[in-house]
Amino acid sequence: MADLSRDCGVAERTLNGHFRMFLGMSPLRYLRQLRLAAVRDALLSGNRDATVTECARRYGFNHAGRFAEQYRQQFGEPPSATLRRAQAAAHLHCPQIEKGERRGPPPAIWSREKPTIAVLLGAAQTNEPSLRWFAEALAEAVAADLSSIRSLAVLLPRAALAGTGDPQRLARESGARYVLAGRIVKDGTRLRFILRVAEAASGHHVWGDSFDGDTERPLALLDRILRGLRRGIVPSIRGAEIDRASRRAPRDLDAYGLAMRALPLLYSSTQEGARRALESLDRAVEIDPDYGLAAALAAWGHGQLVMYNASSVPAEERDRSSRLARRAAVLDDDDPLALTARCAVHMMLGELDVARTLVSRALARDPTCGWAWGRSARRKCAMAVSASP
Repeated sequence: MADLSRDCGVAERTLNGHFRMFLGMSPLRYLRQLRLAAVRDALLSGNRDATVTECARRYGFNHAGRFAEQYRQQFGEPPSATLRRAQAAAHLHCPQIEKGERRGPPPAIWSREKPTIAVLLGAAQTNEPSLRWFAEALAEAVAADLSSIRSLAVLLPRAALAGTGDPQRLARESGARYVLAGRIVKDGTRLRFILRVAEAASGHHVWGDSFDGDTERPLALLDRILRGLRRGIVPSIRGAEIDRASRRAPRDLDAYGLAMRALPLLYSSTQEGARRALESLDRAVEIDPDYGLAAALAAWGHGQLVMYNASSVPAEERDRSSRLARRAAVLDDDDPLALTARCAVHMMLGELDVARTLVSRALARDPTCGWAWGRSARRKCAMAVSASP
């Protein structure tokens, strides 16, 4: 604390006070929560050789009994239960394979990180080998376009770009949760590109579409595919993430999973939905205090309680919503969902100009965000009402 105080140029007492005001806890408690979260990530890796003691000591917990109690208070279960469940899941999804084959890594851990999609169009199947150049160009263009979407992480494996390897296997080895693969069919000068998005681990179909063009105008077909992908992939993957989080027990979810679980409850725009969403979001903020999306969604949850007169202390609820929105602005000022949630909060506060800026930024980052379009329409209605005599 003395070093931080010197680097920040403020008194240690002032630093402590403002830290508590911003994050609702002391710096030492915050650091302990980060270390506990790191231990949980290590336990959830599903490593057969991992032990609770080894993972705890790796992050500075040398007193086994005290660590176990702190872990239980933080996550609602003993660390040994987390490790057993992760190892069982890894064994279920990664069965032993024949001797001599290369064994891939365990499936991607359900983490705070945004979903990852592997673009494997370079390995697209085709009845015309001369079209391989188009598949490779499409893979690079799609990866570049999807990379601009804040809610997705994009991988472009080199083997897939070279048109080699099985797409499903490449996706699993790269650690991607979703895979985008395709097939090109040629009939004379006519081309048809069939695309599908599936879960890498299970092969479950998430989204698919086909696009027609001709060999004389390949760029027109490329542009049409990119527009279709942007419209279809993001909402489909977000829906799959919400469905996946809803099927899992809350104790098995981290901050990202809890935020996805809360999202449809906030969309419902009801008192009961807001209260249930806040149960998940309060837990998410407790697990990961610097997760901006969870803070932004929690801000809107408290804002809904104000809007629906569902709080006995509306002034305190309004102040809590405003504080969380300001905190989210510092923690994550780029996620479209976080920007839209903050827009909703500022509309509740009557700050329509701020709301307009936020929703415009959200739509610029993700034009497929239906929630942002809905908020934009509500803001315009509110502006019209406020301007009327």
